[in-house]
Amino acid sequence: GLGLSIVNAVVDDHRGVLDLETDSRGSCFTVYIPAIESPRDAQNCETLFGNETVMVVDGALENLKNVFEMLQGSGYSVIDVCDSSEALKILQTENVDLLLMNANVKPISALQTYFGALHLRAGIRAIVYADHFQKAEANELLSLGVSALIQAPLKRPEILNAIQQALRERAIPIS
Repeated sequence: GLGLSIVNAVVDDHRGVLDLETDSRGSCFTVYIPAIESPRDAQNCETLFGNETVMVVDGALENLKNVFEMLQGSGYSVIDVCDSSEALKILQTENVDLLLMNANVKPISALQTYFGALHLRAGIRAIVYADHFQKAEANELLSLGVSALIQAPLKRPEILNAIQQALRERAIPIS
């Protein structure tokens, strides 16, 4: 049913394997997921500071609050917005160095929001995060110039490293 397809998608996202053994007593599912590297030391986060302006666009207020505190604690100026169309309005008047968006923003998709942002602020950088990315959507975002796609939930070292990397990149302006 639907549960097994969801489990399979999660296992695939983690580059794992789902094994099935069936006999007269029933079925046994075994999930193999590769081990990950240990998280970076907390000291590494202490060097990941910036003073740029980051606009966080996420419809979930709890996510906005957590990311706002994480970025502000690392020296960034943060504009938090829960509506993607409102984000585009703000971009018309505010100087923003980087967009950090949930892939599921509403009412305009992350792809459309970034496309609009590029027209308003040529060369603006963006990072998009989600619990799960569809392959076609991920490819479109990357081909448009999104700097990174990050798996949610956001982890402080990962997001701060991605922000610094994105700010070092030169985005391709649309002419």
